[in-house]
Amino acid sequence: MDKNYKEIIKKEYVRCANDPVYFLKKYSFIQHPIKGKIPFALYDFQEKTVEEFMQHRLSIILKARQLGISTLTAGYSLWMMTFHQDKNILVIATKQEVAKNLVTKVRVMHANLPSWLKQPCVEDNKLSLRYKNGSQIKAVSSGEDSGRSEALSLLILDEAAFIDKIEYSEKDKFKSVNSFIIGSIEFFIPLEGDIDLKSELDRLNKELDYNVKFLKSVENKLKNTSFIDNAPKDIVEKEKKKVSDANSKIKAIKKALSDLS
Repeated sequence: MDKNYKEIIKKEYVRCANDPVYFLKKYSFIQHPIKGKIPFALYDFQEKTVEEFMQHRLSIILKARQLGISTLTAGYSLWMMTFHQDKNILVIATKQEVAKNLVTKVRVMHANLPSWLKQPCVEDNKLSLRYKNGSQIKAVSSGEDSGRSEALSLLILDEAAFIDKIEYSEKDKFKSVNSFIIGSIEFFIPLEGDIDLKSELDRLNKELDYNVKFLKSVENKLKNTSFIDNAPKDIVEKEKKKVSDANSKIKAIKKALSDLS
């Protein structure tokens, strides 16, 4: 392989690893019901949603149908699995068929990646996709035992409004919770019973380490006068926004670690 080509691939791989929006727009394909296989051309609101995923550990999306959020979530899951080791992603929906649809979207995107981006599979079926790097995504229907004993990197509750037993409760009933606020409403997840606190702390520390290194790499890029002088203005502004978003995420992770310690 030509040395220059290898260098181009290396730079593309690093850029994709650092920027899920770029990865999805440049290398991901989706199945359109009429047009067939097409590139995943993200809308502005979809790009913003990915940024929210990156910045916040917990997200609730109140949306209309047919906005491509399930496809976007599948793409984000693929990015997470491709560029990170040992990511365990679980999709829970009212019916197994609904959960399976999201895994199918991931499998379609995976199948159409260029060979130098595609991770080798050790398991690929209608309900799961598992990579040699230890990352995987699985689909299950909602139930009392869904996700039990799982140490998850990402939990996707598809059509959560229709899942039974998501109930209102008082926060002070639990010894330890992880809480977050949307608008003026506080939500919380009890950190007791089946949740492995040590695994959660380990995961947060790994996530903190990744984001600190990512922040440093972006800051170094912005210190490069050649980049600042030659890059388009919108690209420079995007890099600056990455710094702001990374700082916010680091702050949120540190608070979560403090709350759990």
